[in-house]
Amino acid sequence: MTASNERQKPSIGGTRERSAAKERICFVICPIGGPNSPERKRSDQVLKHIIRPAAVEAGFKAIRADEIDSPGTITRQVIGHIIDADMVIADLTGANPNVLYELAIRHVIRKPVVQLIDASETLPFDITAQRTIFFSHTDLDSADEAREQLVRQIAAADNGEPTDNPVVQTIDLSALLSAKAGDSSDLAKVLMERFDRLERRIRQQESAQSRGLLGSARSMAYSPRVRHLFSKYGLDVSTMRLAEIERYLPELERMERTEESTDLPHPLTSRILDLDNEDLTADSSAPE
Repeated sequence: MTASNERQKPSIGGTRERSAAKERICFVICPIGGPNSPERKRSDQVLKHIIRPAAVEAGFKAIRADEIDSPGTITRQVIGHIIDADMVIADLTGANPNVLYELAIRHVIRKPVVQLIDASETLPFDITAQRTIFFSHTDLDSADEAREQLVRQIAAADNGEPTDNPVVQTIDLSALLSAKAGDSSDLAKVLMERFDRLERRIRQQESAQSRGLLGSARSMAYSPRVRHLFSKYGLDVSTMRLAEIERYLPELERMERTEESTDLPHPLTSRILDLDNEDLTADSSAPE
């Protein structure tokens, strides 16, 4: 038994070494403040209760600038971590100039970054289009939701694809404008990437709009006013398809405006038959 345990010990240590070798770094850029300052206290709380747990859950080790333990110039070390880290989380609260400068460096190298900001603040204009988590670190529910969102956004950003940001968009546009004939393959590649990205966005917007319009149409078609109007002329909307309701509604509204008689049990019957006959006539006259 002892010999067996001794044989197992090296393998356990080896596993730990391999795990450490695979450890991925998530560098945190944020306002830190001086010792015992309110800014430092907030930064510590956000790191401890939101950022670090989310990073661990997503498979990363979170490191803040003041936790770098290797010797050297702090500014060079920070920039090195911004460039080399697998992931960066930027807390933009307070519009700290150093944080914004460091975020710009990350944007230039086109590597993944996730943005956070206090819910009481607004984003700087240049990065308002970037997906950002708004939260309040003093609200337990908000902090918990921010942690969950952070896990999801880290996973989404960690997909191996180049990230999109204002700097990259400007560089891509400049490349298009300055492209020469010999750069046609690169130009085509950039164009295809831009078109694919635009097409995805258009499809997403169209899909969302279609769902919204369909919901609005259903709400309108089965509203009390429409039910009353149809029942006034002897029709039950609950037995009709949405397309039928939309088709006959204008005629019903016209009849109501002109106050046509409602003495007949189904005063719309003749008009509906006329509409159907018009469709049949149009179908029969169409070339085969």
